[in-house]
Amino acid sequence: MEIGSPKIYLISGLGADERVFKRLKLDFPSIPIPWIAPQKKEGLSDYAKRLSETIDPSEPFILIGLSLGGMIAVEMNRYLKPLATISISSIVCSEDLPGYFRILLRSGLVPYLPNWGFQHFPSSIMAFIFGSSEQKLLRAIIREGDPAFIKWALEALGKWENQMIPKRLVQIHGKQDRVLAFKQRSQAPKLLNGGHLIVYDQANAVSDCIRQSLTELLALKRV
Repeated sequence: MEIGSPKIYLISGLGADERVFKRLKLDFPSIPIPWIAPQKKEGLSDYAKRLSETIDPSEPFILIGLSLGGMIAVEMNRYLKPLATISISSIVCSEDLPGYFRILLRSGLVPYLPNWGFQHFPSSIMAFIFGSSEQKLLRAIIREGDPAFIKWALEALGKWENQMIPKRLVQIHGKQDRVLAFKQRSQAPKLLNGGHLIVYDQANAVSDCIRQSLTELLALKRV
């Protein structure tokens, strides 16, 4: 089966944008997918369906999702047929969401969280949670995030239910991730030293993982 040069669609994490991907070295053209405004009470799967409409399915493509973007990429597999799905610092099944996260997100408190709280994280807390040495970029991304979108996403994540594991899935995760700790499954993730933002802090290692995984997956697809 002949496969042309695929496009790579990049889906960023919660409160983030395409800047977190800028250090990756990818072998194929990459296209960041900007977030679209969620509809009232919309779940992650329905949101992913609408976001899928921004992708041209007539040409071969690959999905790369970071954190929340990884969950969206998984859900997109219900509506699209990517050559591969690469999940970075994310989870695949809803049961893998850490218990403390689920309790917080289902507590009903998210709508009442102050908007300024999402944009003015103390540096010490950011360093502990994200393990990032790039505080300047991280602070800029968080400051420019949309609190309304973040609140919607947190509520939708708390209600998310998924057991589907996409075909040709690659998981890349940081061993010291304090946001979404990895879960050992039948398909073990590729583990790297680093925290939640390995896509930026360990971009060369992540790029190597992506390159190696796509070489293997696309070779199988051609058979």
